[in-house]
Amino acid sequence: MTRIMASILVTAPFKNDERMYPHLHDTLVNLRKRYDEVIYVEDELQYRHHVDIDRLMSSYTNSDDLVTQRIIQGAIKETIGTLERSRAAYVEKLRSIVFNNNRFIVLAVDDNAFNVAMEVFPCNTVYWSFDAIGKDSPQRLNINGFVERLIRDNSKISLQAKALIVQDAPREYHLMECLNATFCKTIYLPVSLNDTTFCAIAALKRGQEFRLKTLKVVQSGHICCTNRYSDALARSYQGWPYGTELYFRGYIGSDFISATEGLMRPFDISREFYDNKVLPMIFNNFDVGFIGHQETDRNHHLIVNASSQLAAYIRLGMPVLCCGSDQLNAYVNDNKIGFATSHPLNIHSEHITELVKNYSIYSRNARKLFEEKYDLNRHMTSALYPELDSMLNII
Repeated sequence: MTRIMASILVTAPFKNDERMYPHLHDTLVNLRKRYDEVIYVEDELQYRHHVDIDRLMSSYTNSDDLVTQRIIQGAIKETIGTLERSRAAYVEKLRSIVFNNNRFIVLAVDDNAFNVAMEVFPCNTVYWSFDAIGKDSPQRLNINGFVERLIRDNSKISLQAKALIVQDAPREYHLMECLNATFCKTIYLPVSLNDTTFCAIAALKRGQEFRLKTLKVVQSGHICCTNRYSDALARSYQGWPYGTELYFRGYIGSDFISATEGLMRPFDISREFYDNKVLPMIFNNFDVGFIGHQETDRNHHLIVNASSQLAAYIRLGMPVLCCGSDQLNAYVNDNKIGFATSHPLNIHSEHITELVKNYSIYSRNARKLFEEKYDLNRHMTSALYPELDSMLNII
């Protein structure tokens, strides 16, 4: 296939890490197959600097000691200086890019990247929304002045953007409400993954009628107590039928280790991280994937089309156990791709027995849902490419 002579710049507030952001990684893979030049630039202005300022201000307010206050004032001044230098360096990095083609588009992920990209490329920038900073999100609740100014600025310039890329209509509405802004065009791109021959064959085999001797359940990614329900899953597992095994794969938080000490029934832990090519083969060793999304704000409520874990599991035809928002739980149960409830302690023996008994049905439903809703190449071909080509004046 001859690639189109045009350039795509993608800039985001994180590294292009296929282990942590497989949706972004697969999107870049596909773009590079279609367009002559695809550049990725990491946004060096991370929100950790703003969070640092919030914490320092809180410490200053709560301290009566003059020496401590002077130390905190110095730390705040230093952090603000780092923030300003980071933004300036980010702007200069974008300004220094020389494209191979006259026709180019910038896909800027989330608020700060969009704000800076619009300063440098005001006529060529698309806002690509991963996570909206909602009115109930920690950055807003901490009264972070920088974030508030950023949102006000983006509200003013949103109509000048070429388009908005967002996962679905509910998250579009949420973003526009957060920014108090509108965009001239919207492209829906759910968090989805490329299909592979390996995944298709694995799903076909998994969906065949056979009796499971052992049900292997896995939770992957960030294993912690705060918002992933990992410790509660381990406790719930203590009452599951024998013949069930539980595995944790990924970044194991110290809070999880301390919270699960003393549990009688053992489970398996591995801190290995795998790249995107190997991960499906690792997941294929298990039967069911667990998804834990504790609802901390509205952004985490509207997670149906924004969960790479869901896409990764059902791509292999793996049914899921899910404890997420009411919306995500209803989605899992309505599509009969597993069992979902508000908390892992509500997962009882009868639910595990039901999964084992009708495993092939749940598996086929999972794979069918992936093919219909979460096949990235299909979404890009039908929705994203035509719009990008139009912006690039490609006939």
